Amino acid sequence: MTLTRTIENNRLELIWKLARADFRKRYYHDRLGLLWALIKPLFEVGIYYIIFKMGFRIEQENFVLFLFGGLIVWMVFAEGTKRGMGLLVDKLYLIENVQFKWVDLYISFTLSIFLAFAFNFSVLIAASLLAGFVPGPEMVYFPIVLFSLFLMTMGTTIILSCVQPFLTDLNHLWDMLLMLGLWVSGIFYPRTVLTDVLPWMNVANPFLGIIHNTRAIWIAGLEVDTEVMIWNLVVSAAVFCVGLLILKPVGSLAVEKL
Repeated sequence: MTLTRTIENNRLELIWKLARADFRKRYYHDRLGLLWALIKPLFEVGIYYIIFKMGFRIEQENFVLFLFGGLIVWMVFAEGTKRGMGLLVDKLYLIENVQFKWVDLYISFTLSIFLAFAFNFSVLIAASLLAGFVPGPEMVYFPIVLFSLFLMTMGTTIILSCVQPFLTDLNHLWDMLLMLGLWVSGIFYPRTVLTDVLPWMNVANPFLGIIHNTRAIWIAGLEVDTEVMIWNLVVSAAVFCVGLLILKPVGSLAVEKL
């Protein structure tokens, strides 16, 4: 029992060290450091605010917070999968020289992405409190929403990184799919704008629910949709399981090809 506990502790320590190293590599060598994690979404919020609020005159309560809440959730997935697509290539030296479970590499990478999200999320909460919104009992649902986002990001990253060595043009295709996802995930408008016309999108696009429920929990004016929340968790878990199933067999072939 003691030996097993020691091994698990060493494993968790390795995961955390890899996550921290990747996080520092991304921000700590820049002059503004971690602020870049906030500057980018704020810059995009400013652009989209001008376009949608001032240009199209969209009427949405707390529109800045509405935009910011949607963007930081989407950017976790977009940045994580885009950067993670080359994870096997970037970390090949670890795979070849360090004995550890391959899945730990993806856990640590996804954790590093979520560290930046935690910073942006804290800014969202502070801004929401300043706007006069005090979160209620629905906060208990947020771990489910967050876990769904984590599983979806990690599972998709595993799949993409295992397939990418065989499909070298995959990054271009994924860029286009991410652009499509940006516009059909309810980031710039309430999800009902899309689902009233295409009800099946509630099932087909889990980010409609993840983003909606994040806003409903932390920003005033929306209600938590528990049915969609559970469906999002099921879909995210399914994507994660597919990633785990192909990781070793397909990942090993990908490493050989590299």
